[in-house]
Amino acid sequence: MQCTCSKAAVGNALSTSCKRENEFGVCTGIRQCTVDGLTLCNAALPTVEVCDGVDNDCDGETDEDGALGCKVFYPDADNDGSGIGEGQCLCSNPGPGYATTGGDCNDVVGSIGPQAKEICNDIDDNCNGATDEPQSSGCSVYYLDKDTDGFGDPDDAACLCASKKTQEYVEIAGDCNDQDDKIKPGVPELCNTKDDNCNGKTDEENADGCKLHYLDVDSDGFGPTDSGVCLCGPDAIYPVDKPGDCDDTNDKIKPSAAETCNNVDDDCNRPDRRR
Repeated sequence: MQCTCSKAAVGNALSTSCKRENEFGVCTGIRQCTVDGLTLCNAALPTVEVCDGVDNDCDGETDEDGALGCKVFYPDADNDGSGIGEGQCLCSNPGPGYATTGGDCNDVVGSIGPQAKEICNDIDDNCNGATDEPQSSGCSVYYLDKDTDGFGDPDDAACLCASKKTQEYVEIAGDCNDQDDKIKPGVPELCNTKDDNCNGKTDEENADGCKLHYLDVDSDGFGPTDSGVCLCGPDAIYPVDKPGDCDDTNDKIKPSAAETCNNVDDDCNRPDRRR
């Protein structure tokens, strides 16, 4: 219902207060007396606070913290470009001593911050919540030694700070089987189809448990005595384990042959003929 104004009220330009309110706030204004009655309330409609230099929500403050369009600034006392704490969302730059990047865990030392490289020094240099993590500057390469034989797996290495090295890591690599503490560099090679000493060879010549094997060019089952090498088993070059052949180019001449009247030492029983 439109209210009327008296002639005196109109003549004296009297007015009354009014307000508009919603979930954003309350804005006040006036209604002016005119010959047509009171005017509509001239109060602004409250809106969310925006970074625009206006008190949008009519709370008496302009562009306060958290206004729409604000930017977060963090205290940066050490001027390393990264601030500390949760920061404040402001409509304007507060000036020196603030940064737009957070995450600093020490705002006194400029060399400590999210942009820093982690160093082996018992300090969280890069503010990631960890101290002296793998690959830190100054780290040394260590190797995982699951079987605790003193030699690590060369394929399972980590660059660690000395203060973070645990007993499961060692300085020397070279283990070719980190599940068996009897297999490692420096141990005797055994005839067991394993590379015991991790030299890349299995059951090589002169391994413990080897047996003499000989050349056998004429394939008669015997080899020259002086051709013997100690092997874990026969191979293509040294296929036999019986010595005493005195002529390895003739398969009819060998220790097991029958001696005949032919001016030849068929059975290789002459000591001066054995080689």
